[in-house]
Amino acid sequence: MIDIHAHILPGLDDGARDIRETIEMLSMAAKSGITDIIATPHCNLQGVYDNYYNHRYKEIFREVEEAIEKHEIPIRIYTGGEIFATVDLPYLMKSINMLTLNGSRY
Repeated sequence: MIDIHAHILPGLDDGARDIRETIEMLSMAAKSGITDIIATPHCNLQGVYDNYYNHRYKEIFREVEEAIEKHEIPIRIYTGGEIFATVDLPYLMKSINMLTLNGSRY
């Protein structure tokens, strides 16, 4: 089973608070039959969650990938973001590296 909406990356939004909580969430997901997860932190709520595909996101994503390997959690993780329909969304899609589902147009 594939989970395409997970606030699994630690410290980026109102999801996992730290890497320990991320590991716990991933372990529970694996036990529930999840094989793949798209990490989708809140993305474009300016002033609240300004998460874009930047250095910070990539660093935290790599940390989670390493934790999955270290703890032998049988889940593949992919990049993504929960993009909100805002007035400035067309501008953001053209000017900022938005967090689409695994780099796709979705």
